Amino acid sequence: MAPLPKSLKELCTPAFFYFVVSMISLIVMVLGNLGNTSKFNLGLFSVYVPNVTFIFIVQFFYVLFWTWILNLICKDNRKGFAWFLVLIPFILSFLLIGVISTKEGAKNMGKKMIRNTKR
Repeated sequence: MAPLPKSLKELCTPAFFYFVVSMISLIVMVLGNLGNTSKFNLGLFSVYVPNVTFIFIVQFFYVLFWTWILNLICKDNRKGFAWFLVLIPFILSFLLIGVISTKEGAKNMGKKMIRNTKR
Protein backbone atom coordinates (compact mmCIF):
# COMPACT_ATOMS: atom_id res chain seq x y z
CA MET A 1 0.00 0.00 0.00
CA ALA A 2 1.42 3.36 -1.02
CA PRO A 3 1.98 5.94 1.69
CA LEU A 4 -0.07 9.10 1.83
CA PRO A 5 1.66 12.19 0.43
CA LYS A 6 3.12 14.39 3.16
CA SER A 7 2.27 17.64 1.35
CA LEU A 8 0.23 18.94 -1.56
CA LYS A 9 3.45 19.41 -3.54
CA GLU A 10 3.81 15.63 -3.76
CA LEU A 11 0.48 15.23 -5.57
CA CYS A 12 0.41 14.81 -9.33
CA THR A 13 -1.42 17.48 -11.31
CA PRO A 14 -4.76 15.62 -11.76
CA ALA A 15 -4.90 14.70 -8.06
CA PHE A 16 -4.00 18.25 -7.03
CA PHE A 17 -6.61 19.73 -9.39
CA TYR A 18 -9.28 17.38 -8.03
CA PHE A 19 -8.30 18.15 -4.45
CA VAL A 20 -8.43 21.94 -4.94
CA VAL A 21 -11.76 21.95 -6.83
CA SER A 22 -13.31 19.55 -4.32
CA MET A 23 -12.12 21.51 -1.30
CA ILE A 24 -13.43 24.77 -2.77
CA SER A 25 -16.84 23.16 -3.37
CA LEU A 26 -16.79 21.65 0.13
CA ILE A 27 -16.03 25.06 1.66
CA VAL A 28 -18.87 26.64 -0.36
CA MET A 29 -21.24 23.91 0.87
CA VAL A 30 -20.14 24.44 4.47
CA LEU A 31 -20.73 28.19 4.16
CA GLY A 32 -24.18 27.54 2.65
CA ASN A 33 -25.10 25.35 5.61
CA LEU A 34 -23.79 27.48 8.48
CA GLY A 35 -26.21 27.35 11.37
CA ASN A 36 -28.00 24.26 10.08
CA THR A 37 -27.73 21.18 12.24
CA SER A 38 -30.41 18.97 10.75
CA LYS A 39 -31.18 20.42 7.31
CA PHE A 40 -28.62 20.01 4.51
CA ASN A 41 -28.90 22.66 1.78
CA LEU A 42 -27.38 22.38 -1.68
CA GLY A 43 -28.46 25.17 -3.97
CA LEU A 44 -32.24 25.13 -4.26
CA PHE A 45 -32.50 21.67 -2.73
CA SER A 46 -32.62 20.76 0.94
CA VAL A 47 -33.12 17.59 2.93
CA TYR A 48 -33.48 16.85 6.61
CA VAL A 49 -30.63 14.73 7.98
CA PRO A 50 -29.67 13.54 11.46
CA ASN A 51 -26.41 15.53 11.46
CA VAL A 52 -25.08 17.98 8.85
CA THR A 53 -21.58 17.93 10.35
CA PHE A 54 -21.34 14.18 9.75
CA ILE A 55 -22.11 14.74 6.05
CA PHE A 56 -19.21 17.15 5.73
CA ILE A 57 -16.85 14.81 7.57
CA VAL A 58 -17.78 11.98 5.19
CA GLN A 59 -17.37 14.27 2.17
CA PHE A 60 -13.95 15.39 3.42
CA PHE A 61 -12.73 11.80 3.72
CA TYR A 62 -14.27 11.02 0.32
CA VAL A 63 -12.18 13.82 -1.21
CA LEU A 64 -9.04 12.56 0.54
CA PHE A 65 -9.71 9.00 -0.64
CA TRP A 66 -10.16 9.96 -4.31
CA THR A 67 -7.18 12.31 -4.19
CA TRP A 68 -5.09 9.38 -2.93
CA ILE A 69 -6.51 7.05 -5.63
CA LEU A 70 -5.79 9.58 -8.38
CA ASN A 71 -2.26 10.05 -7.07
CA LEU A 72 -1.72 6.26 -7.09
CA ILE A 73 -2.92 6.11 -10.69
CA CYS A 74 -0.43 8.86 -11.61
CA LYS A 75 2.42 7.08 -9.82
CA ASP A 76 1.60 4.02 -11.95
CA ASN A 77 2.37 6.12 -15.07
CA ARG A 78 -1.29 6.47 -16.02
CA LYS A 79 -1.59 10.23 -15.78
CA GLY A 80 -3.88 10.38 -18.83
CA PHE A 81 -6.33 7.98 -17.20
CA ALA A 82 -6.23 10.06 -14.00
CA TRP A 83 -7.08 13.19 -16.01
CA PHE A 84 -9.91 11.26 -17.68
CA LEU A 85 -11.37 10.32 -14.29
CA VAL A 86 -11.11 13.92 -13.08
CA LEU A 87 -12.61 15.50 -16.19
CA ILE A 88 -15.33 12.97 -17.14
CA PRO A 89 -17.97 14.50 -14.80
CA PHE A 90 -17.42 17.93 -16.40
CA ILE A 91 -17.48 16.49 -19.93
CA LEU A 92 -20.67 14.53 -19.27
CA SER A 93 -22.32 17.60 -17.72
CA PHE A 94 -21.56 19.72 -20.79
CA LEU A 95 -22.78 16.94 -23.10
CA LEU A 96 -26.00 16.59 -21.12
CA ILE A 97 -26.57 20.36 -21.22
CA GLY A 98 -25.92 20.31 -24.98
CA VAL A 99 -28.35 17.45 -25.58
CA ILE A 100 -31.07 19.08 -23.48
CA SER A 101 -30.52 22.45 -25.19
CA THR A 102 -30.62 20.87 -28.65
CA LYS A 103 -33.74 18.88 -27.83
CA GLU A 104 -35.52 21.95 -26.43
CA GLY A 105 -34.38 24.02 -29.42
CA ALA A 106 -35.70 21.41 -31.86
CA LYS A 107 -38.99 21.19 -29.96
CA ASN A 108 -39.46 24.97 -30.16
CA MET A 109 -38.17 25.35 -33.74
CA GLY A 110 -41.61 25.39 -35.39
CA LYS A 111 -43.12 27.78 -32.88
CA LYS A 112 -43.41 31.47 -33.58
CA MET A 113 -40.77 33.49 -31.79
CA ILE A 114 -42.10 36.31 -29.63
CA ARG A 115 -39.85 39.27 -29.11
CA ASN A 116 -39.92 40.98 -25.76
CA THR A 117 -40.22 44.69 -26.61
CA LYS A 118 -40.81 45.97 -23.08
CA ARG A 119 -38.01 48.19 -21.81
